[in-house]
Amino acid sequence: MEEDALAGMSGVEAMIRRAVRYLAHNGPISAQDRWEENAGISPFTLGIEIVALIAAARFFEDEERDYCLSLADYWNERIEDWTYYKHGPFAMQYGVDGYYVRIGPTGTDEDLRGRIEVKNRGGETVEVAALVGMEYLYLVRLGLRDANDPRTRTRSRSPRDCSRWRRRWAPPIAATTATAMASTKTAARSTASA
Repeated sequence: MEEDALAGMSGVEAMIRRAVRYLAHNGPISAQDRWEENAGISPFTLGIEIVALIAAARFFEDEERDYCLSLADYWNERIEDWTYYKHGPFAMQYGVDGYYVRIGPTGTDEDLRGRIEVKNRGGETVEVAALVGMEYLYLVRLGLRDANDPRTRTRSRSPRDCSRWRRRWAPPIAATTATAMASTKTAARSTASA
């Protein structure tokens, strides 16, 4: 079974302890989010960090285990604070309460209204609210959000509209977005119907 895959391997617990210690001291914001090449916080990376803390908790005892789970709970409760843009231009345009941004630069609500440098596009800056992503669907896949949560259903019902948002607001990354949107249409449909 997958749950027992690490059983009997030497050094596993020490490795997990180091990884959790690193997450606790440095997370949830990354100096370089692997998907965006920017410092900040994305729904996908945040979700993976939360699930990692939950999975690692079983390797700790009492207070340390409780700390892992408490930190995971706290980060989970803050996902929308850090990555969900309420009442933004797309929300008004498409008649929804809000949407998840692809990356929030420092994890505070004010920064969701600022600009972010798109490192893989020659240092161009773009409004954070214009970097709309589909990565939030992993929050449902990881069990951190319900598939019927209005925040996750808002966008998954209309990926074509999301693609239009991105092309209108961030033309230099439209080609990348169109490719990403095409690959996530199936994921959005399967998540919405789950």
